[in-house]
Amino acid sequence: MQSRSISKDKQTQSGRLSKRQIVFLVLSVLFAIMIFCFSARNGEESTEDSYTVGMEFGRIVHPDFKNWSEEAQLAFAAKVDHPIRKLAHATEYAVFAMLLCGVWLDVRRKRKVSALFAWGTATVYAATDEFHQLFVPGRSGQVKEWDSKPPTEEYFKELFRVSKNQIIWGGNYFNLPPTKCFVVWDKVQPWDAFSQAEIAWTSYNLPAKLFRYSNTGGTNSEKRIHPTQKPIALYEYLVGAFKLSGGVVLDTHVGSASSLIAYHRNGVRFVGFEIDTEMYEVSNARLEREKAQLSLFDLGMERNGDE
Repeated sequence: MQSRSISKDKQTQSGRLSKRQIVFLVLSVLFAIMIFCFSARNGEESTEDSYTVGMEFGRIVHPDFKNWSEEAQLAFAAKVDHPIRKLAHATEYAVFAMLLCGVWLDVRRKRKVSALFAWGTATVYAATDEFHQLFVPGRSGQVKEWDSKPPTEEYFKELFRVSKNQIIWGGNYFNLPPTKCFVVWDKVQPWDAFSQAEIAWTSYNLPAKLFRYSNTGGTNSEKRIHPTQKPIALYEYLVGAFKLSGGVVLDTHVGSASSLIAYHRNGVRFVGFEIDTEMYEVSNARLEREKAQLSLFDLGMERNGDE
C-alpha cells in the first residue's frame, strides 16, 4: 500500500495529471463551454431567460402569483432581474472555481495556493466572458438601469419644437399644457390592485379617446419583451384615430417596438430612438422579423396573381 501511494505521488510530481485531476479538468472545460453558450445568447433570448427565472421565483415567494396580471408578473420579474442575474453569475463562477480547485490541487501545492490558482483562472475567464458579450447582439456586459430618470424639461421643449403634434404616454405624470384630448387605454384588467388603464396626453383639438384592449389575454397573444410593453393594436388604433398616415412619426422611446410595427403595417413613415442598447437590439430584431414576414406575404400574393 505504501509503495503504491509513493508511485502515485511520483507520477503527480513528474507533471502527469492524476485520474482525479483529469476528471475535474474535463468537468471544468465542459462547464466553461456551458458559460460561453449562455453568454453567446443574444439580447432577446437572454431577456426571455431572465424573465422566465423571475417568473418562477415569483411563483415560489408569492403563493398567489399565478393570479396576478401579466403586467404585474412582468413588473416583478423586471424588479428582481438584476439581483437574480448577479446571483446566477456569482454561483456559476463559484462552481467553476471549485472545479478548477480539483485540477490545481496536488501534492506539490498547498491548498491555499491551489485555491489561489483556481480563483485566478476563474477571474480571467470571467473577464474574457464579459469581453465576449460586447460582440453579442443585445449583450453589453454592463449593468442596465432601465427607465431610471424621467424626461427632463429640455426634452419636452425640444420635442415640442421639432413636432407638430404630440402623443405622450404617462403624460398625466408630467407638467404639460391643458388638453381636452386624452387617450385612455382600458386594459380590461380584472384585478383592482393593479393599474386599470394608462393615459396619454395629446396636443390634438379632438374629443377624448377610449380604447379597450386586454393586456393579459383575449386576442393579445404578443410575446412580452418589455415591462411596460403596449400592444400593437393600440398603436394601430392611434394611427386611425389621429390620421397619422400622412406624415412622419417620431418615437423617442421605442421600447418593445410595438409602435414601429404598427406604423410599418399601416404604411406610416417613422423615426425611432431607444437609449437602452440591449432593448434596442431586441426591439430591432422584433421589427425586422415583422418586415420579413410581410415581405414573404407580399411575395406569395404576387405569385398568386401571376398564376
